[in-house]
Amino acid sequence: MFENPFNKTLDTDRHSIWLMLVEKDILAFGQSDWDLIASDFYEDGFTGVDCCHSNNPDHWKLNFPSLNSYSERWKKRSAEITRDHQPVDLIRDLYDVTLLNDIDINGNEAIAHKKFNGHVRLSGESDIVMNWQTLYYLRKMEGIWKITGFIGYLPFEQ
Repeated sequence: MFENPFNKTLDTDRHSIWLMLVEKDILAFGQSDWDLIASDFYEDGFTGVDCCHSNNPDHWKLNFPSLNSYSERWKKRSAEITRDHQPVDLIRDLYDVTLLNDIDINGNEAIAHKKFNGHVRLSGESDIVMNWQTLYYLRKMEGIWKITGFIGYLPFEQ
């Protein structure tokens, strides 16, 4: 739907990470299908920090101490949005609000800066405002990038 900013031939790693964190994630979320992305995560030691939309680390919470805890929240939120709110065009809107063009790679480790800024349009309701950023930690294992954790829901200031 939207073009990957990283060249598949010249920047293979970043291209692969973008496909995983943008294209696959949006399709999975829009279809409420965790199984589409489950293999993108490395379960052992996975940790997700919820910054609660605060720049102050004193407010951050370890709300996702395991991949299971994160997947349950992800599935619940996706189902709520797709079932209860009837988005006008969820997948298109998610592409429109998502930006991932900063990926730092050092050997087999990477950090990806994914930003969300905009609205998901809803039928007959106020739009869902998306304005935060998430830092994903990734590791290349046997030639494949896996998400090992994240720091999410940080305020996004342009």
